[in-house]
Amino acid sequence: MIGNLGRTTWWRMMRSGSAPRPIRISPGRVAWLEADILDWIAERQAQA
Repeated sequence: MIGNLGRTTWWRMMRSGSAPRPIRISPGRVAWLEADILDWIAERQAQA
């Protein structure tokens, strides 16, 4: 996981729109675009 966020917290954040949403790469597999994750990290750092 990213930082100290648990799996459940991460999925809740995605559903609420406060974390990047994944893309489906195959049945049962998802991934995130690196740029989306880096942007999300930068936004969180700016808020801190």
